[in-house]
Amino acid sequence: MRPNTLRVLLIEDDEDDYVLVRDLLRDLDYVDVSLDWESDYESGKEALQAGGYCVCLMDYRLGARDGIELLRELDSAVFHTPIIFLTGQDSRELDMEAMEAGAADYLVKGKIGPPLLERSIRYVLERHRLLMEMHRRSLVDQLTGILNRRGFEEQMIREMKLARRRRRTMTILYADIDDFKAINDTHGHAEGDKALREVADLLASSFRESDIVARLGGDEFVVVALDTSMRDIAFPERRLQVALADRNATTDRPYRISLALGMALYDPDEPCSIWELVSRADGRMYQRKAKRQPVQNEAVVSERGRSPRVTVESESSS
Repeated sequence: MRPNTLRVLLIEDDEDDYVLVRDLLRDLDYVDVSLDWESDYESGKEALQAGGYCVCLMDYRLGARDGIELLRELDSAVFHTPIIFLTGQDSRELDMEAMEAGAADYLVKGKIGPPLLERSIRYVLERHRLLMEMHRRSLVDQLTGILNRRGFEEQMIREMKLARRRRRTMTILYADIDDFKAINDTHGHAEGDKALREVADLLASSFRESDIVARLGGDEFVVVALDTSMRDIAFPERRLQVALADRNATTDRPYRISLALGMALYDPDEPCSIWELVSRADGRMYQRKAKRQPVQNEAVVSERGRSPRVTVESESSS
């Protein structure tokens, strides 16, 4: 299959209509199509949930059930394949019902030719691309480029489902910047924004690309190390400490950044909600903060050019 080949899924219970659609797709200009055919409701649903298709052409009638029922049954949180309905019924009511259920277009079989089908697929793919880009932007923190609170929650819903199903643990690390208000008050909010971007960069580079890194708001960050125990997270935590110390020692900013960290373990045998897990890690962070003398951020007391020390409170340093 060539890289620019369009992967299309057809869910159609009539073999004659499958042949008709197959031949229409073969006649399309400007695009090569790889077509998979599923002939019943359940196999079509499994193929859609497995993903990997650019677009799905779905018949309205699928034996005793129908395509609108199938659309409504699919989990929208993990389902991102645009659907074009194909039906023999030229009905405005059915058209509107299909749109409300999530279909991207509605074509009447007796009126479809290669130009119409090609245009429908092209328009649907562009609309889907724009919607996915808008959705992606809504999940990303615009200041730091990592996930925002909504993006974190959406991804964690999926990961917790997988962890429960596969009996896997994961570790959450909660971090905030010590005396972040002093940075803003002494050096201005632009410098505070720079510190937030720096912390986000350090967290992302210290953990695996597959781990979840997010800013929950203000100076609060979380990292979720997937498929790990509390012991497994010690190495990336130490890497974070070293990277932060090195950044503090080599930068020319007139303050140091120090982080307070707390960790908690997600155990699928004792499931909890996303925010219960975050709260546990947050609580551990504050417990460790309480055990040490309050640290005055050197945004107030340090001098430019001075080699600052780094303070990172964590499970392993308590």
